Order: sequence, then structure tokens, then C-alpha cells
Amino acid sequence: MQEYASVAAPTLAQVYEERAADFTRTAEQTDDPVFRNLLLTLAFQWRLAAREEASKHSTQPKTADGVLIPVPLDQNPCAHWRSPMDMMRQG
Repeated sequence: MQEYASVAAPTLAQVYEERAADFTRTAEQTDDPVFRNLLLTLAFQWRLAAREEASKHSTQPKTADGVLIPVPLDQNPCAHWRSPMDMMRQG
């Protein structure tokens, strides 16, 4: 009779974090800036998914919409297109 070692299966959040780390390592090794940005964007998406998955099983208090920490995707990039110097010139 064969005995199996009891190994804890990784959580979905851990799998997502590992995938994000893979994309980040690959981005560090590439010379193509467009491909690097794509890989870093994908890594960010995997980390975001890992955070969301971990927060589903978290016992920490959440805000009304269920988010613990704001992420850059929550920000509107077009809202900050003017620099302070532009605003001083234009009034």
C-alpha cells in the first residue's frame, strides 16, 4: 500500500501571486519595452486578482464596496493629465 504525503494545496490567491511573479520575472528579462509593459500590466492584473481572491476569505473589515485598499485602476488617468505648471499658466 502506497502512502501519500499530505501537502497543503495552494490557495487560489497564492496561485495568482505565483503567476504574477512569473510575469514580472519575464518582464525583467525582455529587451522589448512594449512587451515589457504588456507583461507588467498582466502581472498587475494577476496581483489584483490575488488581492480580490484573498479579500473574499479575509476576516478584516471591508468598506461598503468590499475593497480594502485602493488600487491604481480605481484612479482615472485622464483626471491628472495637467501638471501644476500648466494650471499656473492657464489659471
